[in-house]
Amino acid sequence: MDTREIVQIPCSADTLAVWKAFLSALSDSNMSVFAVFDHKQNAEDAGLTMPETKVVVFGNPAAGTPLMNQAPTLALELPLKVLVRETRSGCEIVYTPFSVTAARHGLSAGHAAPHTPNAPNAQDTTAIAQAIDAVDRLLAGLVQQACGSAITR
Repeated sequence: MDTREIVQIPCSADTLAVWKAFLSALSDSNMSVFAVFDHKQNAEDAGLTMPETKVVVFGNPAAGTPLMNQAPTLALELPLKVLVRETRSGCEIVYTPFSVTAARHGLSAGHAAPHTPNAPNAQDTTAIAQAIDAVDRLLAGLVQQACGSAITR
């Protein structure tokens, strides 16, 4: 489990290439994209400047819904969000590990959500832990795929 609140992964490729590669990785993983926020464009629309900065909101309702049923406040933070932003040395992909997010809402390996009417049994707890781990692996894999794909394009 990654305990860092925010993970920042540098990519040496162009920011827009990494962005496109990340969206492609989401598509390859059958993730639904629910929203995209282009902060640079929004800043320009307001007469301001900002480096390339985009956020994608994505997920899979089949995976997220059971977790939100266990910890309803998790709905504040799902779907997942990833930031791709321009830096002085290239770009970086930024996200919060899902294990950190889930723990904030009482979901972690071996622990039930405190506000769940029916505490999960051992089988449910194992399934929750596996789901949290799977989402963390997915996020790390998407980031790795995007950074690697952007460099080889």
